[in-house]
Amino acid sequence: MKKEECLDERKKELERESKYLEKLENDVNERLYDLLLKHISNVNEIIKKYEEDNEDHKKRFLELLWKAINNLRRKINNYNRVQSYRYIILLCNAILRYDSENVNAKRIKMEIIDEYTHTESEEHGHIPSNYQINEIRITYDAEYLMFKIPKLISQKVYQVALYYTATLGIIEPDWELFEKTRKDIMDHVPLIKLEHNGFSEPTKEVLALDSNILINQIMQDVGDYKINSPKIFGFEDIKKRNALIVTKSVISEIENHLEFELSKIKRNLSKSGLFHKYSEIEKEIKKRLEKIKNDFTMKEIDIDSDLIDEINEFYSKYIWQLEEITLSKIQTKNVSKKLRKLAQRVNFMPEEGDINLLAEVITLNKNGENVSILSQDKDFTEFSKPIFDEWKIKIFRPR
Repeated sequence: MKKEECLDERKKELERESKYLEKLENDVNERLYDLLLKHISNVNEIIKKYEEDNEDHKKRFLELLWKAINNLRRKINNYNRVQSYRYIILLCNAILRYDSENVNAKRIKMEIIDEYTHTESEEHGHIPSNYQINEIRITYDAEYLMFKIPKLISQKVYQVALYYTATLGIIEPDWELFEKTRKDIMDHVPLIKLEHNGFSEPTKEVLALDSNILINQIMQDVGDYKINSPKIFGFEDIKKRNALIVTKSVISEIENHLEFELSKIKRNLSKSGLFHKYSEIEKEIKKRLEKIKNDFTMKEIDIDSDLIDEINEFYSKYIWQLEEITLSKIQTKNVSKKLRKLAQRVNFMPEEGDINLLAEVITLNKNGENVSILSQDKDFTEFSKPIFDEWKIKIFRPR
């Protein structure tokens, strides 16, 4: 193509960009946000990011998106909140396509997700991986994950890559690159077969209790109020035959969880017109917590941060088993609840409380105390043999 023809073609493209921006301006002015999102879905094909002669158009495009975001934020109320969140996040994502380091767009997204999930914001510059899952809970748009996964694999961040891939499998089960992506990850982190230790019923052991065991004991029916938490069989026998301890970090974890459970009970009672029963239920549940504090020896243990790193490195070898464990826990839930459960982690690694408990018990044993763990959590029980091989910590579970 001759130079003159190239210039004419480019001139037509710029005219097309200008007309396109007029259409987007109409969408913004008329507050037609569904239409705006539809119209910007292929913006990268129209307003080329790396062309140098369309800087004014790129600037105008970003100005329109910020105008839409500011309009939406001013009009948020209890009736349109989730829908407005969805629009704003998707518009912020469009801004980040052209200005990937835009601090304001990232901040707004994190503020929205914080408010939606009632979690505290991270203070570092990038958006943590569980924020991306919470974002999908609002938008159900997985395009960012499709873009991010190959980059994570190239950067050797395989845990998060697998976490995002599994999420995509839930949102977009027909994603054509699903199997290929999993194979790419497995090529770098192969599956290690797990063997299981057959520890017998604990007798004359010192057992550190996992939070799930104790939460189960507390969250039983109160009077005629049904909590429907299945009772752990065999726990009373274990109490008689062994010395039981509870670490301060586990108590803190339980207190946080009970606060969440009590808020759910309060909502349920309010909806059913039985709010007058709440104080009685709250009093009984808190009484059960105090009994646990009194019944079991409390331990406060300082953990070395290097030990936390060591435990994380240990579990990172087993990302396929951790994925299987997590997905099995959410298999029967609907999509929104699956995403909520996934968003409670930053990847498939065990939750922070489990990592801390293992670190505490390892520390106690290094200090000359012979302590094991009692847990129903598969993040412990499925790894009983490698944990014992690595640190000589026994993992027991109730029948």
